[in-house]
Amino acid sequence: MQRNNQPTVTPITVRLDYSRTLAELQGPRDPGSVLPADFHDHRFPVERVREDGECELFIAGFHRDLLDDEDPSKSELLRALSRLGLQPEGPLELLSTRQQHPNVLHRYPIVARRQVYRDELRLFVPFLRGNDNSSRLFLHEVVGDKWFRSYYFLASCKPCK
Repeated sequence: MQRNNQPTVTPITVRLDYSRTLAELQGPRDPGSVLPADFHDHRFPVERVREDGECELFIAGFHRDLLDDEDPSKSELLRALSRLGLQPEGPLELLSTRQQHPNVLHRYPIVARRQVYRDELRLFVPFLRGNDNSSRLFLHEVVGDKWFRSYYFLASCKPCK
């Protein structure tokens, strides 16, 4: 049981391949889906932020509700990650983690906050549901919204300056 709302940070080693698309990583499409198979590839283009290969990522849980906003200076979530020396990761890293460590990610919903998608009115962030057996990305509306204490966030160490 978590006490005093202290964050938990769990390291996890993941092998990344930036030549893969999100559609490939998600696997077969749900036949009932109304979204095109490449929906996330167009909205969240793969960003090569490091070389292919193994890297250490972290699953961070804050055990309290956190406000989020498109403006990083107003995002309580991004400030909380930064205080831990972490930065958010993207959907490719999240799907790669789900493929390589499926049991870890089934415990709670986990968010890839590095990339966002904006439609005409709203801002969305990709996440995986903790109780979902698939590797399907879902979208969470961000602006003026909060992440409940049950959400965890995929992150990596901030680069040294």
